[in-house]
Amino acid sequence: MTYTGNEICDFCINVIEWWSKNTTFSYGEINVILFIVVQPTLILLFAITTIIASITKSKKLKKYLLVLGIVGIVGLIVGTCVLIGFPVLDAAPQMRAHN
Repeated sequence: MTYTGNEICDFCINVIEWWSKNTTFSYGEINVILFIVVQPTLILLFAITTIIASITKSKKLKKYLLVLGIVGIVGLIVGTCVLIGFPVLDAAPQMRAHN
């Protein structure tokens, strides 16, 4: 089954709406957390680690930056999911039932 951009967008909107109904966060607050905090933080993390890794010749520093990047990504994802309540695993079956 192939998905169009509209179907993927609709799914993401449904997930955020489901999150807002099942947590204390509003749709707007979840949007701010995801797109004003998490996304720019990840972009900066990727940019900084990539620039430093491309400048340095130290293999040890490159490995350290890789680990730091992975830990940062996992930390942001886990932190966001815990903050919002992590209902995504539950969302898809319930949304299919409503459609």
